[in-house]
Amino acid sequence: MYHYVRNLSQSRYPNIKGLSVSKFRQHLRALTNLGEILVGSDIVAASKGKIDLPDRAFWLTFDDGYSDHYKNVFPLLDEFGVSGTFFPPTKCLSCHFLLDVNAIHFILACAKNPAKLVARLSNILTEYESQADLKSFDTYWIENAHPSRFDTAEIIFVKRMLQVALPSAIRRSIIDRLFFEFVSVDQPAFAEELYMTSDQIRAMRRGGMEFGSHTDLHPWLDTMPAERQRSEIVTSLKFFSSIDVYMEDWTMCYPYGASTENTQEIARELGAALGVTTKVGMADLDKDNLMSLPRWDANDVESLISKVEKL
Repeated sequence: MYHYVRNLSQSRYPNIKGLSVSKFRQHLRALTNLGEILVGSDIVAASKGKIDLPDRAFWLTFDDGYSDHYKNVFPLLDEFGVSGTFFPPTKCLSCHFLLDVNAIHFILACAKNPAKLVARLSNILTEYESQADLKSFDTYWIENAHPSRFDTAEIIFVKRMLQVALPSAIRRSIIDRLFFEFVSVDQPAFAEELYMTSDQIRAMRRGGMEFGSHTDLHPWLDTMPAERQRSEIVTSLKFFSSIDVYMEDWTMCYPYGASTENTQEIARELGAALGVTTKVGMADLDKDNLMSLPRWDANDVESLISKVEKL
């Protein structure tokens, strides 16, 4: 499961959490030496019993439709003679729409000091007390400031507050303000640079790459009624059809890894053959729920390579 893949030290945003191009090349070299990198349609065929997988089969997936994937990933996959599956949220491509999750990534990357960003968020919240039924800042902190294996408590706090904890009515307004202060005054131009284009997707498809649904607006599907979930997936599929990228037995990638049994059933009804999550682990097609497969994070690939070498 890869996201940003770029020459970080030469980037205008060196603090964005991503993988360097040189490190990705190392991953490809190691994985091709250890086993076989298969295309997504091979995994689908294996799940249906049509083919047998090799003992060491790897499937490369790339979330969120970044231009990194066209500029940096696609050439390397072509060089190694392998393919991957890409999951772009389609609103980003059709309307130069900047996703909240990406705006938050770049706010954090540009703010540099998470503690100062937390303090700035605290100050902004006082301005919204009359507009929304807000909890106290201390309550929000206790509920949301829990470090993860990749992020500090301050970073997780900012992510949680701007993704789910604050009322939706004010969340985007605060994100826009912080993005303006720390990153850019022109969100559409920023989004146009950040995400792939339709022409790039067509070129990648001609080059053997595959695409799946990551919805239209990248929402938390597990918080939405069934019809809105369905609409998100259908809209994404219509976009691919509109640019002549047709998918049969496609794969569903749940934004934030979040789904319910209802979500999975909707995706299946719409033609999804497999669903992938952000749960960390090695997928077993014989044992796992095919609509809720785990994946390894890019940060875990070196650990995965070490484990496979010992088998």
